[in-house]
Amino acid sequence: MTQPVQDMIDLRDVREGDAPIMLTESPGPKSLEIWEKECAYISPGLSGSTSTSRLVLDEGYMSYLRDVDGNIYIDFSSGVVMTNPGHCHPKVVEAINQQTSRLMNVHDHAVPNRWELCKKLAEITPGNLKRTQLYSGGTETVEAAIRLAKSYTGGTEVYSFWNGFHGKTLGSLGLDGTGFSKGFGPLAPGFHRLPYPNPYRPLVGGEVCSQAGHGALAEKGACSKCTGPLCTDRYISFIEKAIETLSVGKPAAIIAEPIQGAGGTVIPPLDFFKKLKALTQKLGCLLIIDEILTGFGRTGKWWAIEHFGVEPDIMLMGKGMGCGYPVGALISTEEIIKSKPFANSSGGSSSFGGNPMACAAAMANIEVLETEGYIENAAVVGEKLLRKLEGMKSSHPLIGDVRGMGYLITVELVKNRETKEVADAEGKSMFLKMLNKGVLTITPKANLRMAPPLCMTEPVAMKALDIFEEALAETEKEFGYA
Repeated sequence: MTQPVQDMIDLRDVREGDAPIMLTESPGPKSLEIWEKECAYISPGLSGSTSTSRLVLDEGYMSYLRDVDGNIYIDFSSGVVMTNPGHCHPKVVEAINQQTSRLMNVHDHAVPNRWELCKKLAEITPGNLKRTQLYSGGTETVEAAIRLAKSYTGGTEVYSFWNGFHGKTLGSLGLDGTGFSKGFGPLAPGFHRLPYPNPYRPLVGGEVCSQAGHGALAEKGACSKCTGPLCTDRYISFIEKAIETLSVGKPAAIIAEPIQGAGGTVIPPLDFFKKLKALTQKLGCLLIIDEILTGFGRTGKWWAIEHFGVEPDIMLMGKGMGCGYPVGALISTEEIIKSKPFANSSGGSSSFGGNPMACAAAMANIEVLETEGYIENAAVVGEKLLRKLEGMKSSHPLIGDVRGMGYLITVELVKNRETKEVADAEGKSMFLKMLNKGVLTITPKANLRMAPPLCMTEPVAMKALDIFEEALAETEKEFGYA
């Protein structure tokens, strides 16, 4: 018989080699009981990982989660890439608790910790980004960024990328390239989507780069004048032609994730964003970089765009900003953010944006990331995880591609490496096998996305990968690959 959760080991006492600790199958009987009760009242449109796992979680601390049955999991999801310093980091909890007893919300009146947060964001973001507007989450910042870009440029059209994700409000769905917008049409006019350079699934480039003077592409190598296994210049040329063809007015902005998150950790060639920024300058529009998923140390640097050496015109933040507390922000230059109508009275404000609770959480989150070495940990250990996963390819035919930066990693499963047919059923089976062995990942499909808290130590992360390989071998046997 399962012990009551309150009698279990304190998560704060879990040592590196202890977890996972599985007392029941996952989901256990208590999880299933509560899940069935909740399903009678909650909307069915929950995430794929939630509806597939039917897991009911009760407690989290740093790299670990516990469900209502007492099972302790290694968390390879960070609460869908939000709890970067770890679940319930003591310094963040303390900051929120202290603020709770003082002041929780006064609309957008100034409070002491709000200017401190805005100043800190100006210090840790690239280049001349200086002025911040705060919001209650990522998608709200996307909507605000569109308004700001239109205010500054006078343009009416916004361009995003295939396979990109920027939220699910009706405005942000106009930017969606992942399929979430299907069934919600007609979408707002003035939004267009462009091809994104995906080195594993290139749309242009092929075996030979035909760009004048660039030369042939070596197998798994790079074009002689580009920095990836495809020719960036051909994409930029196509993008420019597409904008010229699609536009019926002036473009306001191009928005992009520096690494596509929901699309499966797609990393473009290193020269892509420099050339994209040059194109926006040529067109007279802005480059909006969506760091909602990739920011706050997730990729081993404060911001993923730093890997590409580009300063955005507008940069967006969310998920990893508050260690799980709802908060988002956009930051831009002094010149851009003063643009009207965005800068008119109430033009950029938000009911919950910049509330004292969110500011307290965000400030503590940043302090932890600055002082406890977690960003450096993600860079070093993340590289080791990638090497270990890459080493599995020779003995595991299901693995099509391994890609990532820092603690943002995807393993793409395919039925056949030549055709690259996606293996969604195999991915779902593997997700459930890992869960039953005590590791929670993000997605139950072919793109197995992994995003551990940045505090996760190398031994714990490597143990999770050992479980990953066990589940992979069992899945290959189940589906006849081995």
